[in-house]
Amino acid sequence: MILFFVMIAAWIWYYGANYLLPLPETPIIRKNAIQMPIGKFFLVREGNRYAAIRILRATWSKGAVYECYSQGDDLGNFNSKSATHKKGKVCERYKESRISPSEVMLRDNGSRQNIECGQFSLEWSNQNWVYLKGHGTDQPIFELATTAISNVTQLNVKDKNLQWISGTERQK
Repeated sequence: MILFFVMIAAWIWYYGANYLLPLPETPIIRKNAIQMPIGKFFLVREGNRYAAIRILRATWSKGAVYECYSQGDDLGNFNSKSATHKKGKVCERYKESRISPSEVMLRDNGSRQNIECGQFSLEWSNQNWVYLKGHGTDQPIFELATTAISNVTQLNVKDKNLQWISGTERQK
């Protein structure tokens, strides 16, 4: 019995306690990021370009599988023939290296931390946080809007009830 608890403790230490944390049922909105529940679309806007992205499922490798639709015109119709559809995977993988008895350095070990959707590249992190900044910059360049919609045909980027988060709002 003790061996069982030792194995569970070792598993949690190795893989992290994040697997034990529940994902939100509704989006969590911060100044520079959103945490999305699985299965619900969020919208991305930069100028007159739009994307719709949803996390399909979490993976055991500290990652997620996503699908996205992108549209380069200002209509934002993800059902049109000019819209693109894609599925992808993101994950965080790090390797620990002990550099002294009290210091550990983490090195990237094959992470894929960007959701690639059409012309958009959004930074992602474990627990399904998506950031307003683009790849390679610390400045917010996108606007994000959360939805409770899980069917792409129901999305409307022109909906007046959408609340676009631009990174300049105060943390909620």
